[in-house]
Formats: sequence, structure tokens, C-alpha cells
Amino acid sequence: MPSPRSAIIVAVLLCVVVIATATLSTLAPPDSGGVGRDSYGVEAHGYRGLFDTLAALGIPAVRQLAPPSLQVPGATFVLLGPSRTILGYNSTYLTSLRPWVEQGGRLVVAATPKNWQVRSDDDGGDDNGKSPIRRRGPEDNPVVRPVLLPEILGLDGVVIEDRGSRIPGATPPGDDSSLIARGRRAVEEALAGSGESPIWLSDVVCSGNWSFLSAEVRQVALPVNRRYELVITPPTSGLPALEPVATLCTTGAGGGAAETPEGTSADGRMIAGEFAVGKGSIVVIADPALLANRYLGEADNAVAAVRLVAPRGERVVIDEFFHGLGPRGNSLSLLTRPGYAVLALGLLGAVLLTVWREGTRLGPPIADRPVSRRGIGEYLDAMGHLLSRGRRDRAGIVAEVRDGVLRELNVRVGLPPEHVDLDQLQGKLARRDPIRARHVVDTIRAVDRDVGRSDWSTSQTLNTIRRLTACL
Repeated sequence: MPSPRSAIIVAVLLCVVVIATATLSTLAPPDSGGVGRDSYGVEAHGYRGLFDTLAALGIPAVRQLAPPSLQVPGATFVLLGPSRTILGYNSTYLTSLRPWVEQGGRLVVAATPKNWQVRSDDDGGDDNGKSPIRRRGPEDNPVVRPVLLPEILGLDGVVIEDRGSRIPGATPPGDDSSLIARGRRAVEEALAGSGESPIWLSDVVCSGNWSFLSAEVRQVALPVNRRYELVITPPTSGLPALEPVATLCTTGAGGGAAETPEGTSADGRMIAGEFAVGKGSIVVIADPALLANRYLGEADNAVAAVRLVAPRGERVVIDEFFHGLGPRGNSLSLLTRPGYAVLALGLLGAVLLTVWREGTRLGPPIADRPVSRRGIGEYLDAMGHLLSRGRRDRAGIVAEVRDGVLRELNVRVGLPPEHVDLDQLQGKLARRDPIRARHVVDTIRAVDRDVGRSDWSTSQTLNTIRRLTACL
């Protein structure tokens, strides 16, 4: 059987291992397991291909969970299809991007109509299938919380619109079919596999500051089942509409193995634009699929993605907070931040030093010492011998011992301590030992007869006390 010292050591080591394992897990990148819509995702809708492409070209690219610092202008901060649910609750995060861009930063936002601007009358769910963001309105009616991302970034009037699918038989945006029918179609599309999803190729024209891309980007591949377009409208404030300093527009169908959906041959659209904001700029991409793994290897998507994200090879910071990787759900994640980590290590060091200074080192266990106790008979005999040497009335001493023995006997047989009926006491004792019961009662009655005498000698006193204690 392990000793108490071994058990304490094992418990302390186990606690250290658990804390160290939890801390190491938080130090690791907040990966989504490769299945998310983020730069860790390796599936069709992920953006791991873009991150690896930038790394292969020697362009410094990092992942980050916090807004860019105002002291580091000149870099490119990328939002790849941010989650609408998280956008609705982090307007402060987005507001901090505006002054950073004005000081010379460059922001790239690849969004869809749903997460570019959440309208108050939009009852759709999130891009990831999550429930819409809801709050209580003035009349206690649930409404979607408006998140005006263009206004926060200073791009009021820049709208991403969905022109609808051009595939024959495809479901239009305003589909009124039942929830069961829409769910069945979603399951069928998921079972078909992302690798078999059709694409279409389109020739593109680059203008403005992106004119130099015309020689490198001639065609792009996009999903055939959706048509997102960047539209410039007059702002609600009444100011003139914003003019992009660079655009990337499709001009119609291009050649290649991919099929072009019906109705797109002569229909062009703006799929990306750059807008000057202070000393910096904001690039808006109307469809994140342009940068996704599924389409990155098609046509000139890889070249377009790199040029849009880092046209001069500058440092790229890919945001992962709006992909849902920020909230870790673990208080130990604070140890991954330098300030909290230094404070935690300082407190831990202070506690360990205090314990080391005030604590006592564990030694070998102390052997059990047997406790020596005298019986009540020996105690009464010794006390009687002691008291009989004094000047106190010896008859009184015998009477005290007699009362103490009688009280103890009453307690043992279940009678009240102050009980004085010797016949009833004898009956109780006789249930176990009749001879002993008669002897005990005779001894007590003999003492009662002699206790009134005044000529008690030392020997008589001690003998009487011994006879009484023998009754116990």
C-alpha cells in the first residue's frame, strides 16, 4: 500500500501534467480540424491553398486573432468570408480597422451578400448554416440585428448583390418551397461532393491600378450556381458615389473545358474593386470562392488571388477571429498572450517561493506510539490510597468511591446514573452473570452498613476501595 507521501507526490505530478497539457493545447494554432471556412481548411470551401501559395512565393503570411496594430501600417489584412454571426457582435473590432487603413494599411474583404451587409429584413441564416442573429426590437418583436459593414469601413454605397443562378432548373434566390424540400436539396448537393460541383470560366478585364494584371489574369473560374456582383450605388448620406481606383470585371464566357451557364455569354459583372481610404485602401471581392481551394487551381485564380491580396509582395495578415477560431472556451488560453503569461508566471513563482519558505519538508512517517491507559479500578485504588493518607474523613472517601462505582454500574446496564435501587441493579446484572450480580450487591450493601463507622483505618479503607473496584 503506498504511503501518504507517495500519494501526495503522485497527485502533485498529475496536477502539473494536466495543467501543462492544457496550456500546450492552447499554444497550438486554433485549428478547425481542416474542415472550416478559414485558412486552416483543406476542403473545397477552405482557404488553405491561398495560405500555402503565399508561403511558397516567399510572401510573409501570418494568421491572427486580433485587429491589426495601428503601429504597423503598410501590411495587408485579409477577411476571408467572415462569419455573419460573429460580425453581428463585434462591431468594435471592425471599427478599429478604419483608422488602421487610413494610416496606410490595406484591407481585403472577400464577402458574400449575406455577410457584407446584414439587413433588418433578412431572415436567412449564417453562411455556415447557423441561426440568424436576433435581438428584441422596440415592440418586443424578434428582428435581425443590422450590421452595416460598408458603413463601418467607410464604403457606404458599395453593395454586393446576388444576380441569381443561371443554371436551368436551379432554385431562384426567392425560393418559396418548403423547408423539407430545401433541406432535401441541400443534402443532395452535399452528397454529390464538392469536387464535382460545376464551374464556369469567364474572361476578365482589369482597369485602373490593376491594369498591369491584364497580361497575367485573363480568365477566372467561379461557381456556376451563383452570381455575385459588386455594385456602386449612391450613399444614403447623399454624397457622391464612391469611385473605385481599380476594378476586375468579367466580360462573358471564356474558353476551356468548363461549361458556361446559359445567359452569361454577354453579361459582364464587377467581381472585385479597390477603394482609396486615406493613405490606405480597401479591396472588396464579391465572391470568396475566387480564393477558395476548389477554384484556386482553375484558370488564373491563383495569380488573381496573390495579386489582389499582396500585389507588391507585402506582409499579409489573415484574420481568423471572424472564422470562429477566436473564442477558445478555455481560460488557459490567456496564457498564450505575453502579458497574461508573464503575470501568471510571476504569481506562480511567488506562490512556489512562499510554499518553499513556509512549508515543511516531508520526512519518514512517525511510528505509532502505544497509549498506556489505566483501568478505572486501578485509578480508584490509587486515588483512594492517596486520599487515605491525608486528613480527610476516610468514611467520606469510601462513600465517594461507592457512589462512583454505583454510577458506573448503572450506566453499563442501561439505568440512570443516579439510580439507587440495588434490587433492580441486581436484576439487570443477573441477566449475564447471576453470581457476579449477587456478589456486587452484597459488597455495596456491606459498605453501606460500615460507612457510618468513624474508626476507619488505612488498611480498612484500602481494602474496602479494592472490594468496590473489583465490582467493576
